[in-house]
Order: sequence, then C-alpha cells, then structure tokens
Amino acid sequence: MWTAIITVLVVLYIIDAVSGKKKAPTVPLSAKKNSASLPKDSDATSRSRSGPQVITQQQKTTATLFDEVIKRDTSIPSEEGALTLEQAEILLANTAGLKDFLLTRYALTGSTRIYPALGSDLHHAFLRLFNGEASVSFLRLNHFNWDRALHFDEHTRKDIRGLYHFTSLSNLKSILDRGILTRSALEKSEISFSYNDQLRLEGVKDSVSLSLGHVNNKMLYKYSMGLSDTNWVILKIRTELLAGPNQLSFDHVSLLNQNLFCASNAASAQVTALSLQQRQNHSAFLAMFSRPGSTDNIHYPVDVQAEILHLGNIPSSFISELIFMSEQSIPHWLDKEKTTVTVNPAEFSYREMYG
Repeated sequence: MWTAIITVLVVLYIIDAVSGKKKAPTVPLSAKKNSASLPKDSDATSRSRSGPQVITQQQKTTATLFDEVIKRDTSIPSEEGALTLEQAEILLANTAGLKDFLLTRYALTGSTRIYPALGSDLHHAFLRLFNGEASVSFLRLNHFNWDRALHFDEHTRKDIRGLYHFTSLSNLKSILDRGILTRSALEKSEISFSYNDQLRLEGVKDSVSLSLGHVNNKMLYKYSMGLSDTNWVILKIRTELLAGPNQLSFDHVSLLNQNLFCASNAASAQVTALSLQQRQNHSAFLAMFSRPGSTDNIHYPVDVQAEILHLGNIPSSFISELIFMSEQSIPHWLDKEKTTVTVNPAEFSYREMYG
C-alpha cells in the first residue's frame, strides 16, 4: 500500500512540475539548521544507538526521483522560480492558519521559507486557489521568501530544542510501533494502554499533550506518587511537528491549525475560557512565554504546566529520544530498537515555574 501511495505522489509531483513552466525550478531538499546548541546536563548520559530514521530507504528512493524531475534546470535563481508577491498574498488571505503557522515556524526555526509536501493540507489549499492557472506551479512555493509578505520579529525567536511527552513505560512498545495516539484513537482501537489523566477536563480528547523545552515535572510528580521513577519514560519529540519540515518529508501531511497553545494547564479556567480558535493562533503561542510586567525575551514557557495540545496522532518518526531516570529502568527489549536512549535524572526533577 505504501508503495502505491509513493508511486501516486511521484506521478503527481511530475505532473505538477511540468504544468508550471517548461522548465521547473529547483526545490531545495534541505535548509540550513539552527547552528546554536545548548550544553548537555552534566548528569545526562547517552547509550550508543542510532537515531530514528525520519525518511525510510524507500522514501529516499522517491526523494531521488523527485530530485531528478526538478533538476532539469538548476540555473533558475530561487527568487525567479518563486511565487509572485501577489500570489503569496492571495494564498495568505485565503488559507486559514497559514499566517499563524509561518510566524510560529519563524519563532522556532528562524526560517522564512517553507517546504510543504505534496498531499499536505497546504498543497490542497494551493490547488484550490491556483489549480486552473498553468503558470503557477506548487514547486514555486518552496522558493518564496515569506519575509516579503510578512513582518518577522527576531525578538519572538525561541530557543526550544524539543517537545516532551511522558507516559507509562507499559505504553512504550506500542508507541514505538504505532506512534503516540490520541485518547479518542486509543479508545476506538483494541490497543491495551495505561493513561495518566482519567478525567481529561480540558475536553479535547482528539489531542496529545506536549510540553516545550522541558517535561511538565509538576504533573509527572503528581502521577508518579506511589510509583517509582522506573515506571515512566519521557519522550523527546522534534519541533518539526509544530514548525514543519526543513527538507522533503512525508511526515508532515497536516501543517495548519494542528495545535492548541495553552499558557497554563489546558484544563484550567484561564485556558478553557478561550475558544479553540483563540488557542490556535500565533498570539497564543507567544502568550506561553509572557510574564506580566516584563518585556524580557523568555525562551521557555513561564508556567511549567503550559502545554500544547496537538490535534492528532504523532508518528513515531518524530520521537528523537527516550529519556529514563536510570540505566536499571531501561527495558532490555530496547536494545533491538533504533532509538536514541538517554539516562537523565534531571529531566525528572520537580520545578514549580521556569522563570
């Protein structure tokens, strides 16, 4: 089935390439990553394992096919092969959530370009607006610098290196096989699972709760009362889940309106007083880092219970690291998994506030 899907995407990509210009512009398959790095905790140790494969060998083969299609003219400058400003403004004005996505992506990555995949929600929005215009190829979207259409404020940049989700160790094998599923998806399935929050007072069961920069230690402490730290594992998730890919990827089908940004616990009165739409915009993202009376550029959410509700399942390919309290708590079957495993007691430490 995956082979058939990939084949269809390749065909669509070729059709889209030739429908624009006689010569299709080059699509950059990678973007410069943020070069800054944070020092590792002194008490953190990593076991030697290879990281999770974000793109499978079959996907790499498909990427090569894509590359061959668009290499027919590498002489077109990126700006010449891009959307016009007018076309970009039409897309912005008629695509719900695109502006907020672009601003949040910039805050997390510093990038003013995007690389949406064929078949993504943004691709569908693009076809809806420009499908009848042969001169407007979807490939042009990769070349457009959105700094021409939007104001990106460097003071909104956040040095967030990961998203975090903690779970019972009994769920780990299923998560590595199927991804992190929402409560609704789990309840509809026949998968046996252990859950932390029985009440789900925030009322959004079609979501997965994530923390920025550091796990929600306050809730981890609450749920682990009476249990040892060996019963828990912290999953570190790549920020590309929020910001979108920096290169060709099949893991980013949904980019727009996929996250609810909560400045405090999602079930608190402060948060539930806001509509879902109010929690999806870029202002809600920035509010997570806002301290009353302060203009400081804070890189971590002020409230340790601030969280993001991701509206959908999270593929296991987005999991970059598994964090344990001690070597003894690592299950032996993980030796066969191609996943980075770290022992870091500091991640399990209790914190009231970040600021």
